[in-house]
Amino acid sequence: MTQPIAGDFGFTKKLAFDIPKNIVTTSDHMYGIDTVITWKAILKEYKITQVKLGRKIHKPSFPKIVPMFEQVAMTTFRLANQNRHKIVENLNIEAKDPERHDVIDDKFVQAPHRNKIQEIQQIAIRRLDKYKPPDFVNKGLYKKVQIFTEEWTEILSEYLCFLIKNKLNAIQIESLARSIVGLYLFRVLGYFDEISNITTEKTGNILFNQKLLLRKRLITNFRKNTFKN
Repeated sequence: MTQPIAGDFGFTKKLAFDIPKNIVTTSDHMYGIDTVITWKAILKEYKITQVKLGRKIHKPSFPKIVPMFEQVAMTTFRLANQNRHKIVENLNIEAKDPERHDVIDDKFVQAPHRNKIQEIQQIAIRRLDKYKPPDFVNKGLYKKVQIFTEEWTEILSEYLCFLIKNKLNAIQIESLARSIVGLYLFRVLGYFDEISNITTEKTGNILFNQKLLLRKRLITNFRKNTFKN
């Protein structure tokens, strides 16, 4: 739970041969590759489980947060739009709550130095000036430089609903992905505030509850409008 996308996968030979068929864009070849693997396994209904691997220690990836998130967003948005009919088929199916996993590490990411926080704020503001969020996102959700769980799940559900309801081309998907990066950086700042001075276990609860809230809002927001082919 503390590091849901860690880059460590084990999969069958059959899935290994299936994966290249879904690698079609530049982002898919880069940080979007984890998303490609996960989506392929889900859509093909492979059996999926999470395995505890112990503590994962590696070089901090925070300096790469902008290109990393942008590439993941581009691949995720492309796959969501490409498989929109499949998603619609499953929206009305009552799903089980996501499986909870015990925290296996006694440490978690902490907020960086104040100077770094100010740097993130400036990057986010510049991104939002250059790539403005679409009109379907309520501007009141990001009027401050911090976005908390409630606002973030609402923003994500609005983006996902738009991707599911409308057939988009590559340029439109890329534009959407670029526009959410600044909002994500505001969310990072809000998240740092949420986890300040709390335990690792409580941090895990924040992430788990965020997943439940996002699913609930996605279903609610999706049903407000009409699906377009």
